[in-house]
Amino acid sequence: SSGINAEYGGYSNSDQLYILDMKTLKWRVVHLEGGSIEGGYGHSISICNGYLYIYGGCDGFHYFNTMNKICLKRWHNTGIYRHGHEGRYRHESIEHDGKIMIFGGGCPTPIEDLGTIPYFCTKTDTWHVMKAKSAHNPPGRVAHSCNKIAGYVIVTGGQAQMETMMGETNFALSDMWLFDLEYSTWSPLQVQLPQGIFFHSGAVAGDHCLYTFGGSTYNDRGTVQRLNVLYKINFYVPSLVELAWTVFHEEFKHLSRLKMVEIGVPTYLIHRV
Repeated sequence: SSGINAEYGGYSNSDQLYILDMKTLKWRVVHLEGGSIEGGYGHSISICNGYLYIYGGCDGFHYFNTMNKICLKRWHNTGIYRHGHEGRYRHESIEHDGKIMIFGGGCPTPIEDLGTIPYFCTKTDTWHVMKAKSAHNPPGRVAHSCNKIAGYVIVTGGQAQMETMMGETNFALSDMWLFDLEYSTWSPLQVQLPQGIFFHSGAVAGDHCLYTFGGSTYNDRGTVQRLNVLYKINFYVPSLVELAWTVFHEEFKHLSRLKMVEIGVPTYLIHRV
């Protein structure tokens, strides 16, 4: 809704904030007033009511527990708010009803429990903690994806740890969980990803589908393998138009845009090609 996409930091421990204008699809670097942000990676970004919120992360040695609040109109870092607990990275954040909710992550061990969800109230600039009311909660994880659809948060995949005779072992998760934002309860989805993945990206499109792309997994030798696979999951029954378009595009994807116009395909569908 803000018309921008924000990217900050990365593995080079950059402290630069990059903004993508969604209309022109051009990137630019923003120079903040009021003080720069700690350079790092593994943080999360959320937008709420004209402000950009950047939480946590790591510089390779220290794990941050700070929330930076940046005014999008003036590009001014208006405040730094510390959480009372240890810092974390490789978590995810979701904005809901003026709250920036933090899911998972770690520093790097222990991995944070998903039954306890810290959140930052943007109305009062204060930290609080929410406890899940479900009987069973998903296992803690890092490097997962978190997306909001309707009144739910979808947590997909990630990396977890298991204690073995050789010590702590990392493994990739393929499960998917729904967090009900009204009742604060977790429930597992019956569907799972074809393989465990972590460090992937997830996005919910206007068709109420979850798209999950890329990331890493563990191969049969136990080493990390990078992925370039795109998964799509429908959370609602698609409309007849969407169902028809899916079949049409699969069968006639060789057709040019001009030919689609000639045979009467709606313009807004042609623009997807």
